[in-house]
Amino acid sequence: MVKLALTEQEKNIVLAILQQYIPSREVWAFGSRVKGTHKPFSDLDLAIIGNQPLSLDEHAMLAEAFDDAPLNFKTDILDWAITSEFFRQIVQQKYVVLQKPNAESDKQ
Repeated sequence: MVKLALTEQEKNIVLAILQQYIPSREVWAFGSRVKGTHKPFSDLDLAIIGNQPLSLDEHAMLAEAFDDAPLNFKTDILDWAITSEFFRQIVQQKYVVLQKPNAESDKQ
C-alpha cells in the first residue's frame, strides 16, 4: 500500500481546503511525498482529476488557500485536463487518492 508522507493534521488541512473549493473533483497526491523520497519541506504535488479544466477562479482560490494554510510546505496544483499524456503517465505510476468526488456537490 502506498503511503502519503503527511501528518494527520497536515492531511486534515489539505482535505478541508479541497472540500471547500473543489468537492466535486477527485484529487491525487503524487511525487516525492508518495514515493518516499521527500524531505521535511518538500512540496505536496496534487493532481486535480477531471475532463474539464479548473476555472481560473477555482485555480486562484485553491492556490491562495494553500498559500495561506498553516503548512510548512508549498503545494503544487496540476490540472489533469490540461496535462500532457506523457506527464499523466508519470503521475499514474505512483499516486494516492486524497479525495473522491462528492456527488452531492454537483447538485448544488
